[in-house]
Amino acid sequence: MEAQSFSVKRAQVEFHNFASLGQPERNLRVYAAENVRRGAFIRRHLAFIGEMTPFLEIGANAGHSSYMLANEFGAHGFALDISADSLRHGRALMDAWGLDRAPIRLAGDAANLPFADASLKFVCAYQMLSQFMDMERVFREVSRVLQPGGVFLFAEEPLLRQLSLRLFRSPYYETMKPWERRLSDWGLLGFLVRDVIGAHQEESFGIRQNHSMGMKEWEALVQKYFVDWEYQVSVPQRGWGERVVYRAAASELRAARWLGGTLAAACKKSGTGSQPVDLERFETLLRCPDCHAPLARDQRDTLGCTACSYQAPNEGQVYNLLPTAERNELYPGDRDDIVDFSLPSHEQHLIGEWHELEGV
Repeated sequence: MEAQSFSVKRAQVEFHNFASLGQPERNLRVYAAENVRRGAFIRRHLAFIGEMTPFLEIGANAGHSSYMLANEFGAHGFALDISADSLRHGRALMDAWGLDRAPIRLAGDAANLPFADASLKFVCAYQMLSQFMDMERVFREVSRVLQPGGVFLFAEEPLLRQLSLRLFRSPYYETMKPWERRLSDWGLLGFLVRDVIGAHQEESFGIRQNHSMGMKEWEALVQKYFVDWEYQVSVPQRGWGERVVYRAAASELRAARWLGGTLAAACKKSGTGSQPVDLERFETLLRCPDCHAPLARDQRDTLGCTACSYQAPNEGQVYNLLPTAERNELYPGDRDDIVDFSLPSHEQHLIGEWHELEGV
């Protein structure tokens, strides 16, 4: 199974650019609320998590949760997202929130992490595993890059519910028919629907959502790669129907199996004895996304492979470490077969009878 199709990767680049750059004021509020929620979860499990330097956040979007780790928890590390432009928006976050410390920002693929084996102490991911059809590919990569005893924290992932007739797909509440809305208010609609719908904006951009994982499947995947874990579930109680079943379940995990909801987990890799890391030379933790050889950094602040011709310059405080084939397609630059009106003179790429654009 393909972990994630190229069309979804392109959609993620476009959506994250839109979310960060097209709605900055709205997203500052959203990012702040997410950091409050995510910070509370980390503090609740801090004794289990332990040391968080060096950390990596995958699917970081603008990197707002990485800024939280750096400024609230004093950790050092990396924010990785497939959208380089979204990561560049972090400069606006620093100005708006008055932050002093920033993560190292990398454009990259969660299914092909540009990090050396056993190079990181802490990896976190929020609302991103469900965008992979093959989530185990991400788990394998995370396990590979974690040091012995390192921790993988993922949160806000959907749980497939067992108590469902799976008759149809649930629409959004705002677009429900009157009878659907009534059943939703009573807490009965969830017993009929096949699955839940992900974020409306993400789906409109073409990002597929994987809602096939119930509590049993998540536990099996965690136990395959980690030796210890702490779970936290959020189970819906939207009306009297779901509240009755929740009470009958008699435990939070059983209620999560029956009713679904969302899952957060902190998972520990086997082993002990990790080595301290010098992040002044952060390139020593990285590897080439093409041939997996070590990377070096030159005086121009360009990352280059020690074995092949791969290079990644510092472009607006972001290093693009996507594999060459993906980078060329997702970030084509000024190319004859691409029409990008944000670049000068691109109206010349059209057939004819077009004039130079004016204004914004």
